[in-house]
Amino acid sequence: MNRQAENGQSRPVRLKRLLRVTQLRAALLIVAVTSICMMAAGVWTIARYANQNLHLVGRTLVYNLEAPLVFGDAVAIKEVIDEVARAEHLASVWVLDENNALVGRYQDGSRGAAVAEALGDLLMQQPLELPVLHDGTRIGTVRLSVQSVMLAQFLMFGLLLFLAAVVLSALVSSQVSRRVQRRLMQPIDELARAARHISRERAFHLRVPGSPIVELNDLAGDINVLVGEVQQWQGHVEKEKQQLAYRADHDALTGLGNLRQFELAMAEAMRSAASVAGGFALLFIDCDNFKAINDRFGHAAGDRVLVEIARRLRKSARASDRVMRMGGDEFAVIMQNVYAPERALRAAIAVRQRIAGDVLVEDEEAGARVRPSVSIGVALFPQHGRGIAELKKAADRAMYEAKQSQFGARVRLARP
Repeated sequence: MNRQAENGQSRPVRLKRLLRVTQLRAALLIVAVTSICMMAAGVWTIARYANQNLHLVGRTLVYNLEAPLVFGDAVAIKEVIDEVARAEHLASVWVLDENNALVGRYQDGSRGAAVAEALGDLLMQQPLELPVLHDGTRIGTVRLSVQSVMLAQFLMFGLLLFLAAVVLSALVSSQVSRRVQRRLMQPIDELARAARHISRERAFHLRVPGSPIVELNDLAGDINVLVGEVQQWQGHVEKEKQQLAYRADHDALTGLGNLRQFELAMAEAMRSAASVAGGFALLFIDCDNFKAINDRFGHAAGDRVLVEIARRLRKSARASDRVMRMGGDEFAVIMQNVYAPERALRAAIAVRQRIAGDVLVEDEEAGARVRPSVSIGVALFPQHGRGIAELKKAADRAMYEAKQSQFGARVRLARP
């Protein structure tokens, strides 16, 4: 037994081995902290944007399902669910009526969907449940959850990069000497600082700088690939948000502004007219005998007629005019700087004539055509109302009177 053992001291370690072990431990710690921070930041960011995306999808479903739920149209409910679910990669959608009875359901049965949904449940606030309201009354409930395929791929890729980085660091640390260690610490510090900055500030447009040391340069490249994946996903989510925001303000069938955009456009038109002591005309347009077209040719033909009417309205409108679909077979046109009754009526008659052309509702061989006819009610700001509700009511009443007319043109000016 030697002197060190007799004194109770541990056996001395060679400096070379100590440096290698110390460097290995330090490298593994740095790589672990950096990778975990990056993965945590990436998961948090993706989950955050995915949750926002899920809420936007939910609001889109709620908007599109309001009318089918009011009329109890099971076919329309299924069409809306299938279209949105496939477009937005949803895992499941449940639609319940006011009595919590199931009226529509979508379940993604593709391979791997269950795993992706479970991962989404773990990292996201789902399933998301939103009420469907009509005139302030709940008429149903939408419950949905989204797949997390991209999130799962991101985590798997990050795990592989993490393991590769650990192995690479261990190999490098076991081969270097004291001098290499001193040279190694500076680029490691730079890498860690950059990674922490990207993680804490979520500055995914930045990249970890390269290094003259091959192994660290490879590690920086792997981390940059990981950051690039996060940045790409972030851009994808932002694009989805923009598209969903557009859908929230526009009619899915015709591409025209919807009722929400109508309210905004009316408020803007009123502010603009009031600022210059001017006015504008509001046209309410309703298709005549539209139900007969649906009953005879089917809903697809009816949709084709609505799309064509929307196209003709856009074509007949001026650059300053706003054209919106109010729902069903009703449209609205806001004509800026048109406040003389005669001019407004002439404009409405011209719009009606433009819409009246034939529309092909079946294929070329069948050759089935219909000629849409519309009734138009015209209200003027400020003569017929100074508020949105008041002006809408005046235009709607005039449109109803035009629709009930048995003779003459189906264009009516609101009563004072």
